Amino acid sequence: MLVLILGLVIFLGVHSVSIVAPGWRTATVARLGERPWKGLYSLASAAGLALIVVGYGLARRDPVVLYAPPAALRHLDLVPERRGMASSLQAFVGSSANGLVAGLIAPLVMHSAIALAATSLAMMSVGVIAWLVVKPHMRPAAALTLAQPNA
Repeated sequence: MLVLILGLVIFLGVHSVSIVAPGWRTATVARLGERPWKGLYSLASAAGLALIVVGYGLARRDPVVLYAPPAALRHLDLVPERRGMASSLQAFVGSSANGLVAGLIAPLVMHSAIALAATSLAMMSVGVIAWLVVKPHMRPAAALTLAQPNA
């Protein structure tokens, strides 16, 4: 991944010189001459591009997961014809819970940092306990298959 990032920095850096430092570019072209500048520019661009290609190949061997979609997205595809309803229900439940916390619980504990921290710990504990209770009853991810459209 480091080789890929280095290649991107070199390649994009070389191509951004006229945007970021036009005065330095003009002075360097005047000092070196146009042909040597274009040669160095091309050499640096080619080196950056080569590092991008090699770095991409190396990064594919050992990928880094930068983003994992929420589990709810995987479940929405189980019943595609009801995707909108399920998404709306999920948004309603989440918004209702946030409104309840913001409107009822937060004002009760805002007077003290200790009360706020204790309430946060209590809510996190409820979440952990709920997860521990539900997790044994969940099917493994491999058992969740996408619904096939009716033929």
